[in-house]
Amino acid sequence: MPSGWNQTSGTFREGTIDEDTFWMLFNYVFSDSSAKRTTYKFGLIKSILDNLFNSEEEDYSLFISYENLFGKFAENYWNLVTKYHLRQMLPDGKSEYSKIEQIFIALIQEEPAFANIPFTSIPEAQRKAIIKQVSSDCRRNVS
Repeated sequence: MPSGWNQTSGTFREGTIDEDTFWMLFNYVFSDSSAKRTTYKFGLIKSILDNLFNSEEEDYSLFISYENLFGKFAENYWNLVTKYHLRQMLPDGKSEYSKIEQIFIALIQEEPAFANIPFTSIPEAQRKAIIKQVSSDCRRNVS
């Protein structure tokens, strides 16, 4: 069976989960049993939490679009990577930079003025292009 990111189909289990199961799954992400080569799992959780107040409620269910999810994901990583130069991947000899770092580094090489501005100050068309690229390139390693 292919890895989760490479599956072409899956099963969605509807319904509520009890609180113990929720915390078991949440704690699994932070445990040593969960593989973590990058900080993406933590970034995904933060992006979900950031979007909870902006999500649409449909029949007591919350909906967060990929654009909104990865918009917050890109925004959250922007300062970490461009302002503070914090590495987002364990050094393992396979690659020097995570994909999101590569995207931001390439963007700043093309547009050096972006290096010192907040993500929300990037012109909307370019910001949307960044979000689309982050969603496309990072989704495989996040979800």
